Amino acid sequence: MVRRRPADSLRVVRDFVAEHSRLPFGGADQDSAVAVLGAVPLFAGLEAATRARLATRAESVESVAGEVVFRQGDPADGVYVVKRGNYSVCVTAADQPGSVCVRTLQAGDFFGEMSVLSNEYRSATVRCDSDGELLRIHAAHVRALLARDATVASAVAAVLTGYVQAHNAALSQRDRPPVSGPHPPPGTEPVPGLLR
Repeated sequence: MVRRRPADSLRVVRDFVAEHSRLPFGGADQDSAVAVLGAVPLFAGLEAATRARLATRAESVESVAGEVVFRQGDPADGVYVVKRGNYSVCVTAADQPGSVCVRTLQAGDFFGEMSVLSNEYRSATVRCDSDGELLRIHAAHVRALLARDATVASAVAAVLTGYVQAHNAALSQRDRPPVSGPHPPPGTEPVPGLLR
């Protein structure tokens, strides 16, 4: 008989409970969630079984125009993927009145990952501009997956590193004069997925 260490037994029980507890999607909805996650760069590099497991944990969140998904300074509750609709990302500076909208999100974009990974408060407010739908994967599920699977952690780190590098390149281009013509230099477009 093979003896397991207590920590291994607890991990098996925890994984079983997580896999078989609240399953918000089933059938076509789960297939749709798997497809949406597969099209998002943050999750595209994951194995199909891992994406399917995430899809079972994701919940659909309907949004109406004007509704706030989360506010700057809120604790991280999860990672969001836009299924449909448009969402504005706005930041309020401590020394300035009002907020500045820095980005518009649409189907296929994701947000909220930086706060989940860093366990920090939200760095911006996200508001629904047109009726839409999001997939929300709770922070605890994301963190558990990353802690359990080094391959997943590595894939997510690679995607986020690429976004940070692209963002840094875009910022460095803004300080330089345009090369020619009225068009902005390549790479100065907003970079998806850099929202806490």
